[in-house]
Amino acid sequence: MDKEFKAKLDALEKERLAVLKRKTLATAITVPILVVLCLLGIFTLGVHPLFTVVGAIFLYMFIVEYIIGGSVRKFKRFYKTEFVKTSFATAFDNVNYNPTSCISEDAVRSSSLVRLGNRYSGNDYLSGSYKGVNFVHSDLLIQQVTNSGKTTHTATLFEGKWLIFDFNKTINEYLSIREREFLKKINFFSSDSVVEFESVEFNNEFEVKCTNQHTAFYVLTPHFIEAIREINSKTQGQLLMCFVNGKMHVALNDGRDSLEPSIRTSVYDYQNLVNKEIDLIKCFVDYLDIDHKIFN
Repeated sequence: MDKEFKAKLDALEKERLAVLKRKTLATAITVPILVVLCLLGIFTLGVHPLFTVVGAIFLYMFIVEYIIGGSVRKFKRFYKTEFVKTSFATAFDNVNYNPTSCISEDAVRSSSLVRLGNRYSGNDYLSGSYKGVNFVHSDLLIQQVTNSGKTTHTATLFEGKWLIFDFNKTINEYLSIREREFLKKINFFSSDSVVEFESVEFNNEFEVKCTNQHTAFYVLTPHFIEAIREINSKTQGQLLMCFVNGKMHVALNDGRDSLEPSIRTSVYDYQNLVNKEIDLIKCFVDYLDIDHKIFN
């Protein structure tokens, strides 16, 4: 980390602390007043306690948003456009970073890795190359929202990071790898085209499907299998992969929007999270050797 970058981080940390201080002050002033208003509403005006408490919560959120909402959004926007982009540009080549965009729904649909519901959103679109391997990255949230008329139910089908790497080995069949823990969560089991390998541990952790077993064994060599297991041991959430149309899709269902800064978190700690995201992208290229000439 050079001195100029460190100086900018220091300045942003001071701004974060100032915003956090305003929020703390607003809370210290607002909460006692709202408590008194709640008591007056309940015992003097006879308002139902539930309505009083809910009203107080919404009023508190409105006041805090009015006082610091703009500053928080400005902090997040500035951090992403300045520091996250700079970190990516330092680590990778040909970087294009858009914090408000994401990988297209059509690209995710082509992978057939997860069910697509009726609500699709994402952010932190990053494209670039590492060791000559092109890739794209996004944080995604895929949900199914159902409305029965009286109630609305939201089921999260996928939440986490999605990466697509160039895979320069021609594969004519569809090949997918899903961690079994993910399949249990979404009740998505099927015995069709399942391929078993010599590694019992790998078979217990993952379900592999391919329309041609010879292709599965050709791609998933013992080294490749052990590399997948090693990566999986270093990551949170459930790992999903597939190979289709010359691409290697990698999805990590970890329930996080990994690059979303919080006003409660130090910018130094957040920078460490950004660095971990960079290391993760490099990890797939390095461990799986997809930059190696064998894949050309």
